[in-house]
Amino acid sequence: MIYIVKLSASNSLQQKFIDSYVWFEDGVEIAEGKDVEIDDFKDGEHEITLVTTDSNGGTKEDTLIVTVTSNNKEMKQTGQEAIYSNYDDGYYQKGIAINYQKFTDSILDKVTGLSWKYDNEDDIEKKSWQDAIDYCRDLSGTWRLPTRDELSGLVRYDEYKPAIDDKFVNTASSSYWSFSTSRVSYRSAWIVNFEYGTETTSSKTTENFVRCVNTKLSSLAHAGEDQIVFRGDKVSLSASDSSNKERIESYLWQKDGSYIGNVENIYVTIEDGEHSISLKIIDEDGNEDTDKSLVTIIADVSKNLKQTGQDINYTDFDDGYYEKGRALSYQDNGNNIIDGVLDLEWRDDSDTDSIKKSWEDAREYCRSLGESWRLPTRAELSSLVHYANYKPAIDDSFDNTASSSYWSLSTSKTSYRKAWVVNFEYGTETISSKSTENFVRCVR
Repeated sequence: MIYIVKLSASNSLQQKFIDSYVWFEDGVEIAEGKDVEIDDFKDGEHEITLVTTDSNGGTKEDTLIVTVTSNNKEMKQTGQEAIYSNYDDGYYQKGIAINYQKFTDSILDKVTGLSWKYDNEDDIEKKSWQDAIDYCRDLSGTWRLPTRDELSGLVRYDEYKPAIDDKFVNTASSSYWSFSTSRVSYRSAWIVNFEYGTETTSSKTTENFVRCVNTKLSSLAHAGEDQIVFRGDKVSLSASDSSNKERIESYLWQKDGSYIGNVENIYVTIEDGEHSISLKIIDEDGNEDTDKSLVTIIADVSKNLKQTGQDINYTDFDDGYYEKGRALSYQDNGNNIIDGVLDLEWRDDSDTDSIKKSWEDAREYCRSLGESWRLPTRAELSSLVHYANYKPAIDDSFDNTASSSYWSLSTSKTSYRKAWVVNFEYGTETISSKSTENFVRCVR
């Protein structure tokens, strides 16, 4: 992106004796005149030298640093998903979803377009403010010290020690320099402490950690959040959260590698199962970028309530008394069992009660079976609980069921690191850390 910079020598002394004003960058003349505008400055730091010549031919020079920073107005989510009070950030979760892409020596923030230096020195060397500026400036490319706003944009409100996304592995739970000088004293600058994400000022002679930044000039694709959509409903796909959107000239949407659209926002109907949705954009400079999201099409089990399986009447007006809902109907096809009420097909092979996996591995395992197999939602999985059975609490049609916990696709609202499980010992439901290993029963 190109920026206009205004340079002025109006405060020069003895101006009545000055015959000429010449501006240089890196020894190359860029403008003449006392007050000039230069319209081709790019992001980063620029060392500008002014040379004045007086009526006797004498010259004087002065140097300043012009730092061009991003002016990104996109607001990211804070990362907080837990709701501690009505109408807090966890309640609203406003802003564009956090989206980082990790490279060998940098991490790209696909919301703001900022690229952050990433190496083994990020949490080792501490420097004074000026040394921090020089350190970033000496790196190959257009690296610089971030502004206070840019640096604080890395803080995750749901993390601490360090309060930052886990892609930033080398982050000290301590203070990092920003480029922004304090308005109270030019001898101090703003810092962000990533122990808890606090912001304060520090004397420029103090030594703090350094994380350098630059701005990626091209537009960045954002395909939106992963979605779970009921069968038959339209799927909304939007590229509206792509950065530098005003520079995008073309969009290409694909589902599992097949074309589905070429506009910013589209509505499509997708068949059952999990589907990889990719978005490719090209900006006005010919730069390309891609992003992916996952769309999972599920049955709406609320439309077809089954009987609980309980046929004993323990008290008046309980489920055994009413036996409400559609009668259970399972068809055993060997390794698979079809639920005739919900029109779902369940995996019931020897792996179903013998293999345990983490949540991510469980999702990948079901996906690897092909033909629309996926992890079930909490509602789908709990629909298998047979209230008259226990150890395991499931219909006798299912031969391979452990009296233990099985993963669902549904993430907990209290923490994105946890997902719902159904325990078929007695049919209880609870949440489990996604890193825990539980059994897997796939559905389609």
